[in-house]
Amino acid sequence: MEPHQEAVFSTINLKPMKNYKLPLVYGLSALLMFSISCSEQGIAPNPATDTPHDHFTDQNVPVLMANDSDLTPNGPDSFYQEPWENNYSAFGHSVHPVDYTLDGPNPILDEIDKYSTFVSNIPLDITVSNASSSAWYGNYIYSFRNRSDKPIHLDCTVIIFRAPSGSALHHSYWNSISPFGHPQQDYVEVSIPGTEDSFYIARLVFHDVPKSQRLLYPGASFEYRLGCPLVPNTGYITIEDSKHTVRVIADLDGGKNEEIIERYGTNRYTN
Repeated sequence: MEPHQEAVFSTINLKPMKNYKLPLVYGLSALLMFSISCSEQGIAPNPATDTPHDHFTDQNVPVLMANDSDLTPNGPDSFYQEPWENNYSAFGHSVHPVDYTLDGPNPILDEIDKYSTFVSNIPLDITVSNASSSAWYGNYIYSFRNRSDKPIHLDCTVIIFRAPSGSALHHSYWNSISPFGHPQQDYVEVSIPGTEDSFYIARLVFHDVPKSQRLLYPGASFEYRLGCPLVPNTGYITIEDSKHTVRVIADLDGGKNEEIIERYGTNRYTN
């Protein structure tokens, strides 16, 4: 409860009065004081729908959507994340596979203009490079370094970015701690009409993977790698421009970013 409302209620101090009924004028005064308090805070009481917790949220555990304002350039300097053990277990599924379909065009095509700078809800430094020497094939490596002083768990982290089209199945997760096990993804490629590019949307999920590979330790990095065919001089997005389209959304509250993958219609790709 917010401090202003606490002061109002403590002033009213509705205690039972032995052998007396609460005078009508007293009850009306209490109602008037509560209405004034709500009005000052921009809250309109609705007895039919309001509950005691309707207007109060835990600021440390934001519920994140695909374009939520909690995503900040280069990620915040500090963050709160639910303990890993509350929602995940080593060698178990991050979340069981479900494939989603969309009835119309992918909604990310209406959000292109929003992808102009790297944003995240966790403190990351990003580098993007091309490990291929061929002009006809790109091996893009998106590397993310944990610049905080505590581990970040990566189960159900969503990565979205724009890159040249046609990756097929050439996309993978790498962790510098222990590159073993069976990392999986909920994934979709969305071609952008009139361009040589696509949006790639991937949620990192794991099976038969130890806890160490699911964590990003302070100062350590993980990579998302994308292989894609290139046709020189056709106007596909550059590596530098691709870096500015990246967003990384970690699962901070245990919701596993379900809203995002349902919104964009991902499918499970295994191992």
